[in-house]
Amino acid sequence: MIFGDIGTGKTTIARRLFQQYDDRPDYSVAYIPTPHYRSAFQFLKAICAEFGLPPKASRPAQMGTFQSFLVDALERNQNVVLIVDEAQLLVAPSSS
Repeated sequence: MIFGDIGTGKTTIARRLFQQYDDRPDYSVAYIPTPHYRSAFQFLKAICAEFGLPPKASRPAQMGTFQSFLVDALERNQNVVLIVDEAQLLVAPSSS
């Protein structure tokens, strides 16, 4: 997690990290520059899309696809990195 005032280079660091690890075979990296999503399900679908995973019609199915991806990466000794820039824009799911 990187915190800092506006203009201190947080986005530059995030982009550089993405560039540095994106071409490495031992890493699977996704970059979400602006997380403007109305629901946790939309955010999950965006994450999966960034990792090249197919979209699913339901949240449980999409979560299953993502979990399978993570388990497969673990079995291949591959590091999975998700970079979310402007994460303060994420909205917490409602309790209802």
